[in-house]
Amino acid sequence: VAEIPADISPADAVAVVNYGAVALCALRLANLTGEETVLVEAAAGGAGGYLTQLAHRLGAKRVIGTAGAAAKRDYARSIGADEVIDHTDPEWPAALEPGSLDVVFDSIGGDTTTRLLPALRPGTGRILVYGFLAGPPSITAIDLVMGGGTLTGCGGPLWFERVYAARAEVFELVAAGRLTPRIDSVLPLEEAPEAHRRFDAREAIGKIILTP
Repeated sequence: VAEIPADISPADAVAVVNYGAVALCALRLANLTGEETVLVEAAAGGAGGYLTQLAHRLGAKRVIGTAGAAAKRDYARSIGADEVIDHTDPEWPAALEPGSLDVVFDSIGGDTTTRLLPALRPGTGRILVYGFLAGPPSITAIDLVMGGGTLTGCGGPLWFERVYAARAEVFELVAAGRLTPRIDSVLPLEEAPEAHRRFDAREAIGKIILTP
C-alpha cells in the first residue's frame, strides 16, 4: 500500500509507483558518475521507460535503448534515449561496439545476457539484472572473471525494501515534473478483455489502467 499525494491522480500513481521505484533504485545501485554509456533493455517498457527518463539525470552520459515496434523506438528517443536498437532482430547484441557499455540494465535474461558480454567495458563493466523475460541469465562466473565485469541481482527482501522505500520519492519527482507517468489507456473494468488483448499484442506504450 502506498499513500497517494493529493497533487497526483490515482491513475498516474498506479502507472508510476512500482516501476518508477525499480528504475530509481537500479540507477542508484549502478553508481553512475556522469561518464558512463548505459544500455536499457525494453526502453519503452515498464521499468525500462522510467530508467530511460531518469538515466541522464542520475549520471548517464549516453543512453542506448532497445525496443521493438517503430512507435516504441520513437517513444524511447522522446524520453531520453540517444540511440535505440530494434530488439526484434535476433542479432541485435552484435550491433553494439565491443567494450562500449559501462552498465547494462537487463530485464531479459536468458542467453541475451551472455551475448552482451563482448560489449561490456573490460574491468569496470557491470550488469544489473532486474527481470527474466527469457529466463535466468545463462552467464557463468568464468564469463565475468575473464572480462573483469560484475553482475548484480536486483531482487530479494533487501531489494524490495529499497523499492518500497523509494515510492515516496518517486511521487515527489512526479509532483516536481521531473518524472512523467506513462499511461497507455484508462479502461472500465468491463473492458478487461480489450486490455488483455492490447497487452498480449504488445500494442501498449505505458500502463493500461482498469477502473471500477
